[in-house]
Amino acid sequence: MKKGILMFAIVMTVIFVSSLWAGGQRADSGSTTAKSLVKVNVAVHRNAGAASVAVGMAKGYFAEYGIDPQVTIVESGPAEMAAMRADNPTLDIGYIGAGVAWNPIDKTGNSLTFVFFDFLGNSERLIAKKGIFTPNRNGKFDHPALYNGLRGKTVYIEIGTTPGGWFKNLLEAINEGYAVQDQLWIHCEDAAYLAGYTAPNNRLGNRVLVVNYANANIPAGMATAGSSTVDIAVAFEPVPSTIIKNINTVEQIAEGDMLPKDKVFPKGQHSNLLSRLSGKQFFWEALFYF
Repeated sequence: MKKGILMFAIVMTVIFVSSLWAGGQRADSGSTTAKSLVKVNVAVHRNAGAASVAVGMAKGYFAEYGIDPQVTIVESGPAEMAAMRADNPTLDIGYIGAGVAWNPIDKTGNSLTFVFFDFLGNSERLIAKKGIFTPNRNGKFDHPALYNGLRGKTVYIEIGTTPGGWFKNLLEAINEGYAVQDQLWIHCEDAAYLAGYTAPNNRLGNRVLVVNYANANIPAGMATAGSSTVDIAVAFEPVPSTIIKNINTVEQIAEGDMLPKDKVFPKGQHSNLLSRLSGKQFFWEALFYF
């Protein structure tokens, strides 16, 4: 099984690199002989990861390398991680957002092997009911527009996933240029989300309340009227695109690539990646943007 997982990673590397260098041309494995296939339980989200696996299956790449992918569509990174960390795991390998992927790199002695296709890309979206944020004359939202729109508001985020860390970095970028007493700050009832975070001030008018809210529930929340409505949210794809397509009262305010390079999430992680993987097997690290 370990060999099957490694071969799966190698095939995915071939798919990514060939799509970048040769328009998706196939790499020759040097062998087309029939062989027994190793079943590998693969988890994918409904995004670029799923598309890559689908291409590999359609082109016969996995079968050529002796792999039979058993694909499961997952909606949440934490649930996916739990399935791989269980005593009797039901998933062998999965695509997981950067925020969740760092969770098992801890001191618990977890034996997971990490194969990094690290999408530090454009999956996160800040979306809101129309009228909350005021755009510039060109119709776009810059950092001052985000500052004014977020000040004193409530934002719904599944904090254990990539949007949780992305939003912290976004707020840090928005605050640049403002005096400390004028900067926005985060409050959240979940103390774990605020671990390592220091608010720049305690002015109530500058507070941004973050509510832990399942990514899959955000569409229903934004479609609801009244006191229970979700007015502002940070979600990962495909939820934001689905909401904007189907709910005409919601608009996109900011996306993943709005962050400057020094605040890309997970901030600063790649410089000390190998030291954090001490004692774990390391196969591959690649950065792909989409």
